[in-house]
Order: sequence, then structure tokens, then C-alpha cells
Amino acid sequence: MSGPRDRLLPNAGGLLLAAGGIAAFIGGMSGLSSQSPWLVVLSVMLLMGFGVVGYLLMSRGEAYFSYALPGAAVLAVLTLLLFQASVSRLLDETTTRLILEPALALLLSFAAGALVTHAVEVSTPRVRWPGRGAPSLNPTLHIAAAGPIWGAFILLLVLGEKTPFFRMLLVGGAVVVAIALVVGAYASTRHSHPRVTLLGAALGFLASAALLFQFMLGVQRDATLFGELVALCGLVLTGLAAAISVVAWIQHESGVPPEPQMVTMMPPQTP
Repeated sequence: MSGPRDRLLPNAGGLLLAAGGIAAFIGGMSGLSSQSPWLVVLSVMLLMGFGVVGYLLMSRGEAYFSYALPGAAVLAVLTLLLFQASVSRLLDETTTRLILEPALALLLSFAAGALVTHAVEVSTPRVRWPGRGAPSLNPTLHIAAAGPIWGAFILLLVLGEKTPFFRMLLVGGAVVVAIALVVGAYASTRHSHPRVTLLGAALGFLASAALLFQFMLGVQRDATLFGELVALCGLVLTGLAAAISVVAWIQHESGVPPEPQMVTMMPPQTP
């Protein structure tokens, strides 16, 4: 009997389908409000592209991975170019900038992180983390991945109108950091080396620190209290993850063996 199927790539496909739906909604509503049919058509074409890649990953992800990875990367870049170069006028700007667009960027980061994790696992040997490992780092770093993205959109809202290049650079950098955090999260539970988790946590820590400095020193403080809170939470979560991964790396290099898995045996049932 075969073992349980790995759900990493199918889950990534589902996330891409959800991202395509949100992209089509934002782009369609923006195109209708601005009387731009090309924006509506491009948004639906993005949905079609995300649907193709998502269903490939959900059906036979490993067989089509060599096509799905570059396809997902192209779709993510096109989404970034499309939505950071246009501004929605039908939806409320705060709703779009602080809820819909961050949700879209976060879904893309989760999906891309899963794809990069699979690529890392294929190309590098698997290792068992020393001691009991760090299963808590997986949800911790997934939550922390929202910090750079949310902070970037808060900063854009506070700064006001900026050039499309600045918006794409800021949001794109936040997405890259979030992807690194997701890869580090999976590394803690899927037997990748602790340095992978350390790298993701360190990038997240630096990004949170940069956002905190920008909120506290670069713009008016009375309008950035929420952004400061987001950056502070990111610092705490990524700093904790970095400390745990450093300890795991030191223990791994020192030869500390992982603890054996305990199997609970049920007592025999008497008829």
C-alpha cells in the first residue's frame, strides 16, 4: 500500500487558483470603473493562466513541475506589473490597498514558497532536525510572511501617490521576503537544513526592521501606528525563528541526534 500523498504541490495549485480569482475581481472592477476594457480582458487572461498552472499542479504536480514553476513566476510578475501600474477607482482605496491587494500578494507568496520548497528538496539532501525539531516554526513563519507585505501596502497608503516603478519595487521586494519566509517555514517540518530556515527568518527580520525605521523616522508618526505594530510583530516572530534555527544548526553540526518518534500502543481489547 502506498504512503500518503504529498500535498505540497496540490496545495500550491489551489492557492494559485484563489490568487487568480482575486486578481480577476480587482482587475475587472478597476477596468469597469475606469472604462478600460483592456484591463478587464487582461485580468481574465490572468485568471485563465492561473487556472492552467493551478490545475496542472493539482493533478500531477511533480510531472509538470518544470512547466509550472516558470509559468507561476511569469504570472506573478505580470500580476505585479498590472496592479501596481493601475489604481482602482471603483473600490474604496483603503479596502483595496489594505485587504484585497495584500491578500493577493500573500496567496502568491504562499504558492511560490511551496514551489521553491519543492525545488530545494529535489536539489538538496534531507536532514532530520536535532532534538524534537521545531514544528512550531512552520505556522510562526507563515504568519510572519504577512508582515512585510502588509507593511509595504501600509507604507504606500501613507506615502500617497508614487510612481509605478516605486510601487512595483516595494511590493515586489516584500513578496520576495515573504517567499523566503514560507520556504524557511516548510524547511523546519520537511527535513531541510536549518540554514534554510535561518536565511528566511533573517531576511524577514531585516525587512521588518527596515519598515519599522521607515514608519518611525521617515513619515509622520501619527499616521503610522498600525504599521509600527505590524513591523514589531514581524520582528518578534522572525527573531524567535532565527534564534531557534541557529540553535538547531549548531546542534546539527555538533551531531546531536533527533529524538526517536514515540508510537503510542493501544492496549489489547478483550472480547
